[in-house]
Amino acid sequence: MQVQLSAASGMAKGDGSYFSFQVNSLSNDSLGERGVQFEQGLTWEQVKEKARAEHKYIFLDCFATWCGPCKAMDRDVYPDPEVGRILNRKFISVRVQMDKTNYDDEFIKQWYTDAETIQSDYTITAFPSFIFFSPEGIPLHKGVGYRNSEQFVELVNEVFAPDRQYYRVLANFGPGKIDTSELKGLARAFRLSDKFLAGEIAADYLTRIPSVELGLKDNIQLMMEFSYNQKVREIGLSYFSSLSSREICTEINLQLIEAFKSDTGMQKIILSYLKNLSIESVQKNILNLDLLVIFKNMPMVREVANKYVISLSEDRLYTIDNLKFIAEFTKTSQDKGFTLFFSHADKVDSIMHREGHVKNVAYVSNYATGITDNIIAKEEVGPYWEGAVKGERVNWRKISRVIRNKYNRKIADRVILNAKVSLYEFYAKKYNQQWSEYIKYNIRKIEVYGTDTTSGFFDSILLNNFSYYVFLHSQRKRQLNIVSEWMEGVVRRNPNDENDVDTYANILYKIGKKVAALEMEQKALIIAEGKKNEHGVKIFKDNILKMNGDKPTWIAK
Repeated sequence: MQVQLSAASGMAKGDGSYFSFQVNSLSNDSLGERGVQFEQGLTWEQVKEKARAEHKYIFLDCFATWCGPCKAMDRDVYPDPEVGRILNRKFISVRVQMDKTNYDDEFIKQWYTDAETIQSDYTITAFPSFIFFSPEGIPLHKGVGYRNSEQFVELVNEVFAPDRQYYRVLANFGPGKIDTSELKGLARAFRLSDKFLAGEIAADYLTRIPSVELGLKDNIQLMMEFSYNQKVREIGLSYFSSLSSREICTEINLQLIEAFKSDTGMQKIILSYLKNLSIESVQKNILNLDLLVIFKNMPMVREVANKYVISLSEDRLYTIDNLKFIAEFTKTSQDKGFTLFFSHADKVDSIMHREGHVKNVAYVSNYATGITDNIIAKEEVGPYWEGAVKGERVNWRKISRVIRNKYNRKIADRVILNAKVSLYEFYAKKYNQQWSEYIKYNIRKIEVYGTDTTSGFFDSILLNNFSYYVFLHSQRKRQLNIVSEWMEGVVRRNPNDENDVDTYANILYKIGKKVAALEMEQKALIIAEGKKNEHGVKIFKDNILKMNGDKPTWIAK
């Protein structure tokens, strides 16, 4: 099974079959023992009628089947007895599936129209979204995004606090109407629910506090969070205009500068600051290096950066901070940093603590070589890249010969191989073509140079994903045997990852090791059941049936 890389990763397809926590005939003392009781089998109109009859509030959990944070709410929050006690006593809780899948049963399909209306009426653009209604069906409060049990209970309690109810604040908000002590919390609480309203609240707060308080850490943080609001941006620029040159370059101010860097007003302020910035000042305050990096594309900034690098003595050149700074301004083979990284790669890597960890030559793990290889590829392969992605023939030998003459054969082989992998990966994933070329060259790359084991997590993810592509698209026994060996190591390192185990099982099955494959797939199923990964459970059960029936688990051509 291929894994998607994302901050809160969900599966690519959903099955719509989320588990529920049902409570039957429970006393008040036991209402939360099994978590949240979600209502089953009622239409939206029937839910509202039941709420009116029982004088209960309504809680809608609006989710999507592919949503990782939604699954995390199911796994971590809704089973919590305390969450169950609060919701089960005072609310009718309903789960509303907002997307459509091929696995939806008839009851979910009956909710399609109501789900679309709810999504439109209450501007649901992210998942999970939580909507709370009064017993009369009046919308009171809204929340968006995963919250742990404590945070979710706090959200529920806000339903009964009129000054914290989203829809009441939305209806009544106006500049100067709400006490400033409440504004910051409201702005942050509503940022996901209503970006515009939250920005206006933040601007109202920043406008009304004393100007001397704008520089406080939390107020700087607030301006960063709401930098999309024009009023907030104006306040932030006004704050910066009032600072002396000695006050501009601080850690907290740099964060705000980063958030405002595209604003022409901020750019003018920084350019004015740089005009009076001496090399001595840069050397005394290392934060000036961070400031230069933020605006590294400005010609004046590059001039200051070059003067600073030239001023460095040998012993001060080879420090982590200065090497990182030089790397930011090393974009071509003509830059001073290129010569530094190319000629003194071992020394640079020793300082950056990024030596190769695979076969001692894993160039993807080498800081200096990674920088120079990328520049060489950009300058020597780059001119042919646009034509290559359009299907034009690439004379790899000619490009390789040029790189060998300028540098050496080892670099040429490395850069060309990496370019081929990138090109054929593009064809394969975008057009479903050239899978054989992509697989061939990527296997060669990994065999020769290894993978970046400085990150065990990404090493396993990348090997798993590529191995799954080989399983799907290759019929060559040698290639399948190679990735089988890789996945044996991945599973050994990550024995509790059902996706890795599933990939290994499928590869074993395709190379004819049915008994071992079934053992692995059964293990993947057990792990998925333990994690309540309903989507995985369906897939793994289906694979086991196919394996037992000697049917392919891959797409048969």
